[in-house]
Amino acid sequence: CVGCVWFVLSTGLNCFLCYKEYQEVYTDACKTQDQVVISIMLRNKNILLTLLNTCSIYMTEPIAILEAIKTIIDDEHHNYIICNDFPGTLNSIKNSLNP
Repeated sequence: CVGCVWFVLSTGLNCFLCYKEYQEVYTDACKTQDQVVISIMLRNKNILLTLLNTCSIYMTEPIAILEAIKTIIDDEHHNYIICNDFPGTLNSIKNSLNP
């Protein structure tokens, strides 16, 4: 998964191994001329959501993460790690948590 690869490259494999007890959730977004789609993948569940064509890729990546959180918030498994391949979104979240 591209998101997981980006996460490993950006934080280091040792950090990723620290989360081996966590359930992985992968998010991604895709924009073409005809449609905008977000994807959330976890365990044996794949979720595809179509968004308005007016959404930019900068809007869709955070929406994918938000929808992933909504999907897992009430799950019986409480330890998750969300992997995403869009550094701008991850940096925005990081900066909002540590101004």
